[in-house]
Parts: sequence; structure tokens; C-alpha cells
Amino acid sequence: MKYLLASNCWYQIRTTMLLLACGAAHAEMTAVPPSPSAVPPPEVQQLASQPPTLTQPGNSMFGAIKEVLRQLEADPNTDWKKVNLEALRQHFLDIRHFTEDVEIITQKPLDKGIEIIVRATTPAAIPALDRAFSTQPKVLKSETDWDMTASKDKDKYKLRVTTGDATKVDKLRGLGYIGIMAVGNQHPALHWALAKGQVTR
Repeated sequence: MKYLLASNCWYQIRTTMLLLACGAAHAEMTAVPPSPSAVPPPEVQQLASQPPTLTQPGNSMFGAIKEVLRQLEADPNTDWKKVNLEALRQHFLDIRHFTEDVEIITQKPLDKGIEIIVRATTPAAIPALDRAFSTQPKVLKSETDWDMTASKDKDKYKLRVTTGDATKVDKLRGLGYIGIMAVGNQHPALHWALAKGQVTR
């Protein structure tokens, strides 16, 4: 009796396995092959399976705006009615203009600092320089105690930057025009305030 039960079980197992095998073979035979146009080429498949580690968006200005956008989206208190990423973009354009669209005519030492004459090389650089030279003297004074004055003659600007600390004179002269414009830690805070619509450009 036990032998008959075991034989019946074994028969049922073999029958089930045979039916499964037949079903798989039938599915394989009747499957419709994918259209060649729907299959990505091998090099694309390889890139998709092993994507490279990319961190740069292709443009530093665009990357900075994306960074601010991520922070805005992560902040539950963001008031989207006030957000002004266009103001931030315009500010970045100002930075580009006073960085790239400027000719350094002279840089000469003063008794306690440096005198620099620059010229705007594009029409857009003139208002950008006007805005930059209206704010940078305040930044230098508050963060370094340096004194900066700027006078304008058409498309030319004369900058005079001095310090009362004799140990800082060489540094000030070494910085030159672009270094002096880069001094200050106010930029991230300003960028955030512009993006949130808390200040105007």
C-alpha cells in the first residue's frame, strides 16, 4: 500500500513537471520578437546599466540656480509667491559682466594700498559695474576694514583701495581687481535673499 502511494505521488510530480516544461516551450515558440528599432544599441545599453557619476549641470550659473532651487524645494516655509529666481539669474549675469567684460587698464600701488583703473568692454558691463561698485565698498569696510572708493568717467572706473593695517598692504595689492571684487562672505546670503524675493537686485 505504501509502495502504491509513493508511486502515485511520483507519477503526479513527473506529470506536473512535464506540463510545466511544455508550457514554457510553447511560450518561447509563440513569443513575438521585439522590433529591432525598439532595442537600444549595445553602447546605449551599456551606459544605461553603468551610468557615469556626473555632478556638473554644464554651466556654473545654471548649477548655482539649481542648488538654490533644491534648497527652496526642501524648505517647507518657502513662499513661492515671492520666489524670484530671475533676480538671481540677473545678479549672476552682473557677476559675469564685471568678471569677463572688463579691461584692466592699470593697477599701481598706493602708499597704503592700490589704485586700479578698469574699462567696461560691453554695454551690459556698465550697469553691472555701477551696481557692483555701489555695494563692494560697504562689504570691504564691514569685513576687512579696508576703504574703497570708485569714481566713474563714461565707461572707465578708478578704484582706490587702502588699509590701515600695514601687514595687509601686500595682500591687497596681490589681490588686484578681481580678488578685491571676490572678497566677502555675503554672496551666499545675498543669493538666498534674492531667490526668496526678500531683496531686490
